[in-house]
Amino acid sequence: MRKRGLLSVLVVLMLAFALTVTGCGGQSGGASSDKTGEQPQEVPTLNVSYIFTNHQTPFVVAMYQGEKFKDKGTYLKEVVPKEKYELYSDGNLVCKINVITSKSGSETATLFAQGHIDVGLASITAIMTAVDSGTPVKVISPIQTEGMALVFPKGSEIKDWDAFVK
Repeated sequence: MRKRGLLSVLVVLMLAFALTVTGCGGQSGGASSDKTGEQPQEVPTLNVSYIFTNHQTPFVVAMYQGEKFKDKGTYLKEVVPKEKYELYSDGNLVCKINVITSKSGSETATLFAQGHIDVGLASITAIMTAVDSGTPVKVISPIQTEGMALVFPKGSEIKDWDAFVK
């Protein structure tokens, strides 16, 4: 069951990248021929930032084990380990991906603000701070929704959400 859940998350992540391609335009990076035999089309290159943490394991698995998912239809093909990949869907090259490892969510937000990345995997707190500062970013999909919590000192009267909001 755990493998199935990880695979589901991986497929959703890859589809999110594929859908992101249609919205961002990106930079031209290479050719992709369609199944009709017509002239190859240029595919965008996306600069993708992630933080090497357990919250972003699906992306890391997609990078390191991508071609094992080839039979699922959507996968990453390694070009340069940990740096460059190609995203394929149904046998077609969808986009090229430059991977940028970030140290933190705030660094990812800064990379967005400076125009260095097109897609970033980061904490919602860092991205909302970037939005509040005027950085033109949009959250398209939460990947990890658990793991953060409100923490109170031992002996606190607050025991649940309702007590906190009063």
